[in-house]
Amino acid sequence: MLKKNRFKESNLKKVFDDSYNGLFAYVLYSFIFFLGKLKLGFLLKLFKKDANFFYRKNKYLEYKFKYSYKSKDFFKAYSTRIKQAIFLEKRKLIDRSYLDLIWHPECHDLFDLSFYEKKYLHERKTNFYLKESKKKENNILFFGPSADINHIEKYDFDFLCITKPINTEKLNIDSKKIILVLNNIWSNHKIKEVSNWINLNKDSLIFSPNSILGKTYNSNSFKKIPTFGFGSLMGLQRATTIVISEFNAKKIHFEGFDFYLSNEPIKSWYPSLYAEEGFKNQKQGILNATLNHDYLLNFLFMKKIKNIFKDNLLGEINVYLEKDVEYVLTRLRKLLS
Repeated sequence: MLKKNRFKESNLKKVFDDSYNGLFAYVLYSFIFFLGKLKLGFLLKLFKKDANFFYRKNKYLEYKFKYSYKSKDFFKAYSTRIKQAIFLEKRKLIDRSYLDLIWHPECHDLFDLSFYEKKYLHERKTNFYLKESKKKENNILFFGPSADINHIEKYDFDFLCITKPINTEKLNIDSKKIILVLNNIWSNHKIKEVSNWINLNKDSLIFSPNSILGKTYNSNSFKKIPTFGFGSLMGLQRATTIVISEFNAKKIHFEGFDFYLSNEPIKSWYPSLYAEEGFKNQKQGILNATLNHDYLLNFLFMKKIKNIFKDNLLGEINVYLEKDVEYVLTRLRKLLS
């Protein structure tokens, strides 16, 4: 159970979702869903709106995904999520871009899907694309949670992009070269820390989805970030979208981003809010973040970026992007267990 904290959802919903890794919610909606399949209408009336087939099936799939994910059975989780996406897409209730990304060739024989589900996926047309700058002139370095902050001088870059307000004294670079892309938690709940960072780095380029002390910082840029119906892009993926659309990126170099697949995915120097968000340890925080954002969506999004930039995408991140989905989900389960 999570500790009480200011970032939490309503307590009742949180207890419902989190009890026994979501098992309580999953069992309840499984019971409601299968009651409907047995056509026991007089019992379904006890659940009022749950008697609606669409609502029942969607909730059943939603909580089956959450329970499987929290249990770290990622293959079962994504088999369920793909089934739910098909169910919603057929009714035009979810953005098509989710399946555009998730139905990657590496996934075709990986998940437990029926013949008809696979047939639907193979026959549907994909149209997801990212808008890029037409000019290609800047080298952008992205510095992440597992990077070695003491060796930044060895990289050649025009701009340094970060997604947390890290201590720039250790970087020893001109603040004009720094791009900071904030998320909702930092821009809403850590205003004092962010404001102090901005005052120390007055010439840096700030992107924030929310105003900070009454001032906006390129908030319109966040409208360029794609949405998918399920999950959402994480810090690296959001920042990458903004950078390639606004900074004429010729080459993008990623250091310190390993998709939580290394033995030390977040080094001690990197600012993290896992404790403040109520998580007992880093693994629990990573599991929750990757569940809410949709881990596989974010991993395959970066594979899409790799396909766009090809040899102009540099850095240790390529070690992980070259791995297939089966390896990545297996490795993630091992590291979070």
